[in-house]
Amino acid sequence: MRVAKVMLHRWEEPFLAGQGGSGAVFFTGCNLRCAFCQNRPISAQDRGTTLSPSELARRMLELQGQGAENIDLVSPSHFVGEIVEAVQVARTLGLSIPIVWNSNAYELPGTLGRLASSVDIFLPDLKFFDPKVSVDLCGAGDYFAMATKAIRSMREIAGLARFVGARMVRGVAVRHLVLPGLADETHAVLDWLAANLERDTPISLMRQYTPMYDAVDGLAGYPALSRRLTTHEYRKATDYAEALGFTNLWLQEKGSASESFTPDFDSTEEV
Repeated sequence: MRVAKVMLHRWEEPFLAGQGGSGAVFFTGCNLRCAFCQNRPISAQDRGTTLSPSELARRMLELQGQGAENIDLVSPSHFVGEIVEAVQVARTLGLSIPIVWNSNAYELPGTLGRLASSVDIFLPDLKFFDPKVSVDLCGAGDYFAMATKAIRSMREIAGLARFVGARMVRGVAVRHLVLPGLADETHAVLDWLAANLERDTPISLMRQYTPMYDAVDGLAGYPALSRRLTTHEYRKATDYAEALGFTNLWLQEKGSASESFTPDFDSTEEV
């Protein structure tokens, strides 16, 4: 496996980060090519260190020892076999905190089935609805069809969301990044979630979009992506979600749209 960074990540949703932070493992590479990706130094470049399953297991145990609330596997989809082996080794050696599968949901149900005994919490994105938008912005016209099948599979594997106090320990929580100028995409995504998941499913409506890389100067056909989300746009999204009856919504403050919340992948700190 190629791993770009291992760290205590305190900026995940509160039901994940808790008091100790998530034990984040950022994998190198990604099976999408989002034009506005904030993690481009690792998603589209070969930065990182090669780790064997046993070495990753050791890092998981170190994170648990540092007080991590869970092991947060970020963009892990292309290392499924190695990750399953690492989790098995780590649990044999005493890992007891939940495993979080933090992915873009562009995955096959059969692949996800291999994770049934290893993953406790699925944290998928549901990014886009319209095939034209998804092919333009992430290079995958079948994104919505694939991602919705994957989310249904995740729900079958993990079951209803379960909490111990305020901390999530099992189930599915879905993220959606609200994008400037694309309100129809957000509404369509929320419509599908309301029709296919329980209304108390944790839904994270993210306000953190920050123009970076290709998006800074604007993308052809999507000029609004050169700016941050307005308060009106975000309020429109949250009002729509509330009107659909979601009871476990997680929202972000305006200040979350900042490069300061993106981990420093240029750091010379060892993985």
